[in-house]
Amino acid sequence: IVCALQSGLKSLPPLQAQIVRCRSYAQLTRPQTAQRLSLAPEQVRREESRALRSLCLNQEIRAASWMLYS
Repeated sequence: IVCALQSGLKSLPPLQAQIVRCRSYAQLTRPQTAQRLSLAPEQVRREESRALRSLCLNQEIRAASWMLYS
């Protein structure tokens, strides 16, 4: 599943991938992520939502998670 997630992150636009990494791997809050990336917190929320939606629709990630939980 790690390979699928890495592949999914590569498929995202750079800003969205960066936001997901800050939020998930570095465990930063939205305001901390916004400050680190010089963005408004609302923009972080919006781009994070788009990124997570894209990752949820990614067939490779869906297949890997299905195998993990079946």
